[in-house]
Amino acid sequence: MVLESLMAKKSRLILELESAKAAGQTDNVRELAAQAAEMEEEIAAKLKKEGEPEKAVVNLLSAASLREDEGDLRRAEQLFRQAGTVTKRKELVRIADANATRLSVVRDAEGVRNVIAEIRSVKRISVARAELIDQMLARFKKLCEKENLILEVKSPPKPTRVKRRQPVG
Repeated sequence: MVLESLMAKKSRLILELESAKAAGQTDNVRELAAQAAEMEEEIAAKLKKEGEPEKAVVNLLSAASLREDEGDLRRAEQLFRQAGTVTKRKELVRIADANATRLSVVRDAEGVRNVIAEIRSVKRISVARAELIDQMLARFKKLCEKENLILEVKSPPKPTRVKRRQPVG
């Protein structure tokens, strides 16, 4: 009975969240998403405890999506990864892993943008900070390569000179 009550309350909250999204109420969306995500996580924990992992995975995926709406990309990534380990269904594992990887790349890209902004504002950085940036960029590149997000850029062929024929005669 407690689980059904929690699910009903969560459903009402998600309807309110969707209305806030439609109205463009960003702050309200984040607050409602955080509340709904907490409920989804609680529901998932109860379902797992009751021996219903395949039902729990749906709530974990929903919680991850809500954490993304909230702006907590790190927690969303964690929840997607957790969902992938809970289920035995290959399609759900693939979806969870793909979303976790997507968020990891997004978070790294945001980190790179923040670092670039910091460098532009400071103009100089310490050697230690430069090494951290190198590590972050290497990790970002590795993730992008793993996901086939890097296009190979080939330089255009060099133009060949056409020799003019000398007129005979």
